[in-house]
Amino acid sequence: MSAVDELFAPTYIAHDIGDRKNSMENAEEQKKIAEFFWQRGTMTGSIDYQIAEGDLVATRWQWHFRPDVWWMKILGGREQVPIINVFRFRDGKIVEIWNHRHDIDTVQANFIFVKGLLVGLIPAFVMAIVLFVYWRRGRRAAAKQPAVSKT
Repeated sequence: MSAVDELFAPTYIAHDIGDRKNSMENAEEQKKIAEFFWQRGTMTGSIDYQIAEGDLVATRWQWHFRPDVWWMKILGGREQVPIINVFRFRDGKIVEIWNHRHDIDTVQANFIFVKGLLVGLIPAFVMAIVLFVYWRRGRRAAAKQPAVSKT
């Protein structure tokens, strides 16, 4: 957590693929995010490459997470997510961050898939039940009508 104080300005602008788009945040937000994962598992990372020009630094790295809590183990277990971060520095502190994760490989993508599956299957299942009920009623009605003779 002390690294956040060393690296981030008291406030910074976050650009994220999620809901955090162009939002001004306090550095405490980075601590909350890190604390959430540190309390639930072990995190490590490895840098693939890093480039810098002027006040910008881009880092392509791999985030590794091994959960310790049962519910995170069930939801996806061990995670490895490729991430590209671009940081803008001013006076030696991060004042802007662009965060690009490859979430398609994460548990989050599994939730999106299941949600989409349910959105499609639930109406189809309801319609199948309605059609089955009408089909059964039609068979019963046909069985109750007397047979018509052709003589």
